[in-house]
Amino acid sequence: MLQGSGESVNLDVSYIVYGKDGLLPSNLLYRILSTFSNRRISITSVYEFLYFSLNYNDIDNFLFIGGDKREIFEVQQEARVLNSKPQIVTCAETKPFGIETILVRLNCSIDMSVFLIREALLRVEENVRTKRLLEEINEYNVEDSEPFPLDNIECVALSPVMYPAYEILTKTHKFVKTYHYPYHKMCSGNTVVVYNGVDEHIGRMMSSDISLNGNKVSIKYYNYDPILAPLYLTAEIERGKEMVKGD
Repeated sequence: MLQGSGESVNLDVSYIVYGKDGLLPSNLLYRILSTFSNRRISITSVYEFLYFSLNYNDIDNFLFIGGDKREIFEVQQEARVLNSKPQIVTCAETKPFGIETILVRLNCSIDMSVFLIREALLRVEENVRTKRLLEEINEYNVEDSEPFPLDNIECVALSPVMYPAYEILTKTHKFVKTYHYPYHKMCSGNTVVVYNGVDEHIGRMMSSDISLNGNKVSIKYYNYDPILAPLYLTAEIERGKEMVKGD
């Protein structure tokens, strides 16, 4: 088993597969590779992949990202049977069974994200934007983040750009909705709408729709690169959890 801090991951894959705790890192990795490398890559959840892709296609290798031991065991078993050679990035202590596994410790989703973002940015062709992103991620420290409000919020509505933070938010807020669902009908009470500059028009539309039902709406606007914006939101959520624990 390899330490994520000192080893590299194979990104020359056609499938990025995510399990529990893997929504954020897998989507951020997908965005970098889709934006900066001229390759077609598929991203899918673990059971969609195992039940509908791996068994019916000739897939030599793929990258699995997640923190659940049971999911990892199933991925390893299926890969061995079908003679596929995946690489696993995880925060879970697990037996590698001959499959290359990179162990990323500490905060699962955030640390896997930082590790994979850095790995990807070092592989793609350098330009002004990738250089700036790499500088940001190298200087990144979750302790510098402002805490996200955890109290007195009945619903959080996420724009498409901010969707990768969905899994983390569901651990701190009972009602988390995205643009893909009828958010304006499902959000009630105090609601925070979270969006980025790229999809600001969608965020404003969501705010308007929710407020029409008489709900109190506040806005969290993340004026960061859309690739990193969900990571910063996630870091603020973790900081908010720490503040609550400290009280």
